[in-house]
Amino acid sequence: ALIPQLLGMYISVVLTPRIMPLWNEGRLAPVYKKSQLSLGIVCIVILLVAQIGFPYVAQWLLPVSFSQAVGVFLLLLPAALCSLLNFPWTVSLLLFLRPRSLLAMDLAGLLILPLLYSIAVRSAGATGAALITSGFALVKSVAMQGLAWRVLKQGQAVRELA
Repeated sequence: ALIPQLLGMYISVVLTPRIMPLWNEGRLAPVYKKSQLSLGIVCIVILLVAQIGFPYVAQWLLPVSFSQAVGVFLLLLPAALCSLLNFPWTVSLLLFLRPRSLLAMDLAGLLILPLLYSIAVRSAGATGAALITSGFALVKSVAMQGLAWRVLKQGQAVRELA
């Protein structure tokens, strides 16, 4: 389940140096929009294919003792796909232009996640932990994407006024 996250991080290494030049030229918004739409579609396709095919592939690839891990993998996959969606552009964009917002999101997570994990693990074990992980990743992704779009719109509005 970490492969999409790693892929997103490696892509971000390539794309991050392009963010501020594109921003300064006023061309980041359309590039970001096209990229995020494409990445979103890729993430949805991966999720659907994994939901349908991974249980069968896992029977072939993994030992029988890992059969129960298939469900946990499928529950963790949305968190990894959020990373694939966020790392190439969004995280770096926000680190450059709204670093305090990312810090605030992570601090909020630090305050609530230990309690949520404690409750979830006690009641559902690894499945509960996977649900909390993916749930938080989805909430944080929605917040980051929304903030990134707002930052881009504000940047366009400032350029139009100038």
